[in-house]
Formats: sequence, C-alpha cells, structure tokens
Amino acid sequence: MFSEYALLYAMLCRQVGSVAAPPLTLEEAEVLDGKATRFVNEFVTPLLGVLNTTKIHRLLRHMMDAVRCHGNLSNGNTASNEAQHKADKPFYIRTNRGFDSFTGQNVRHAQGTREILATHERQERERAACVDPVPSNAVGRLTVDGGYDSDKEMDCILADSWPASSEHGGASTRTGAPALVGHATRYTVGQLSGRPGLSRVGAVLGKRNAELVSVLSCTRILARLGGGAVLPQLLRASFSFRNSPWYDTVAFEAPDDGSGTWRYGELRALIRVGGAHYAILCEMQVVAGVARCPLVLRRCQRLRWAVPEDGSDWKLWKVPVGSILRMVHVVPDFGHLLRTVGREVVAPPITAPAAVLRGMRYFVNQFYPWG
Repeated sequence: MFSEYALLYAMLCRQVGSVAAPPLTLEEAEVLDGKATRFVNEFVTPLLGVLNTTKIHRLLRHMMDAVRCHGNLSNGNTASNEAQHKADKPFYIRTNRGFDSFTGQNVRHAQGTREILATHERQERERAACVDPVPSNAVGRLTVDGGYDSDKEMDCILADSWPASSEHGGASTRTGAPALVGHATRYTVGQLSGRPGLSRVGAVLGKRNAELVSVLSCTRILARLGGGAVLPQLLRASFSFRNSPWYDTVAFEAPDDGSGTWRYGELRALIRVGGAHYAILCEMQVVAGVARCPLVLRRCQRLRWAVPEDGSDWKLWKVPVGSILRMVHVVPDFGHLLRTVGREVVAPPITAPAAVLRGMRYFVNQFYPWG
C-alpha cells in the first residue's frame, strides 16, 4: 500500500527540487484517474474500510475534473505553503490570537518587519558605498596599542562634534568636518578639558590650554582574559557617537606598579603623543560590598567614582594603551539607588554634578559574554 501511494503521489506532484511541474495533459490525467481509482478500491478500502473523507472522495471521483480545471495539481503538495509557518510564527505570537483579527495583525507585523529590515539593508548598502567598510589602516594593525581610525569611517560615524583645529592651528576645515592629522583629530587642551571629568587634563598632560593634542575616537586592543586567553576589543572614547557620548570602562594596571592590582576607570580620551597612544581615565575605586548581596557573593567588584570628599576634581590617570587589560561592563547598583533615593529615580549620567556621582555605586558585571 505504501509503495503504491508513493508512486501515485510522485505522479500527482511531479516536483523535482524547486522546479514547478508542467501542466498535465488530459491523457496523463486519464492514466492518473485510473491509478487513483485502483489505489482506493484495491488498497485503501480493503485495509482501512470505507472512508467517507473529502480527500478520498476527490481521488476516487474528481481527478479528471481537477486536471481539466487547473492544468496541474500544484495543491497536491502543501510543503511550500507550510514552510512559511516557521517564518510567520514569531509574528503570530505578537497577535492577540483573536479568531476575527489575528490574520490581519499577523500580516501587519510580518510585512511591517520585512519593510523595516529591507529599509535598513538599503541604507546600509548606501552607507557602504560612501565609506570604507574596513578602515584602510586597520589591516595588520591588531596590536595592543595600535590606533584604529579611518578618514572616511571616522568622519561619517565616529567623529566628535566639537570644532577641531587644522594642522597649523587654524580654523576648522571648509566643509565643517574635523581636520584629521595622522588619522587623529587635533584639539586644543582647552577643548579636551570640556569633556566630563577632564577639567584637570592639562595638568595631567603637562600642557597649556592653547596647545594641540591628537585625539582618537577609538582604538583596538588585545584584551587579556582569564586563563591567558586574548580577545580583540574595540575601545571607544567619543564625545558624540551617533549623537550620544560613548566612554568605555576598562580594567588597567597603573604605571610603575608591579603589584598586579587591577584598577578600574572610564576611558574619557585617547590621545597620541610622539607616536605612542595614551588613555585618559577617570578612576573608579573598589568599595566594600553589601552583606548577602548575590553579586557580591559571586565576586562581582563594587565600585564608586574616585571623587575626593574635599570637593576637588576627579582622579585622572594617564596610562599607555598597552596597560589596559580589558574592557569591562559596569552597571549601576540599583539596590543602593533604591535605598538612598527611591524607586522612581534613574541612575544619573556622567554629566551629573560630582556631588551626585560621589554617592553612586556600581558593579562590574562578571557575567557579560565577551566572547
């Protein structure tokens, strides 16, 4: 019975791969009609009894009519339609499952999502046609302290929004884009000190406010993970990354400190001095954890900003990029925020006053999947 059914099914569908079957002729339909009648009368009925179903009735009595009306039996194989169920399942979950309305909701979700994805893909192709998909100076530059900047890529995506000076100390370029010198943007120390927490950057660098420094928006490092593993990471210190500031938090070793102690800080600027790359960091100090806190029990470090209690400015570090061990993911201590302020208050941004940030607490998220 099963072999006869397989032969009959193959003759009905006549589908090979994704190629559509040609229309059936009436002569072929007559042969199929005889085989279908024989299959029902000699195999189905003796083994399963009389079956009063629409599919058996169609095989037995309406094979010729179906071929005469449709030309071929494309509806004999429902695999092509049922293959769409998997793609539509996520959109069906977003409906209210109402019998009268879920079909329209499913179509709206599915078509709307596909239109959005198609728009994003088109915009990405247009952007890729205007900028380098891979920065030209990134080839062969995956080193611990290698700079990462591309003229076109940084201008279009990662360029800071402050007006930059030209190489000779003049005004900004005619187009308004930052002037790039050696794949780095030239800022005065006074402009750089406008970033949050960098009011003392001139003293840290040993330069006057009118002097120029080369500033990068990002750099690549080889992060050192547990067990000796290394992982390429891209560090950003950008005043305006797609209209929002982006300053990564890192773990680093202090210069001339052989103890191997990890320190934490937020990367507020990347500068180039004499061909070497340095990071300007606002330090975050490790503080005692709260008893029975689940994160403390799992060895997550608890941090606070290193803002002196006497009201002076932030504690800054100037360290070589090679001293940065890895990027870390830092999240606010919402339990502390709830106990001290209230549940309806969000964590303050880095532009908040130092008196506000002095009371904030944070956790190093040890569960972040860097790999």
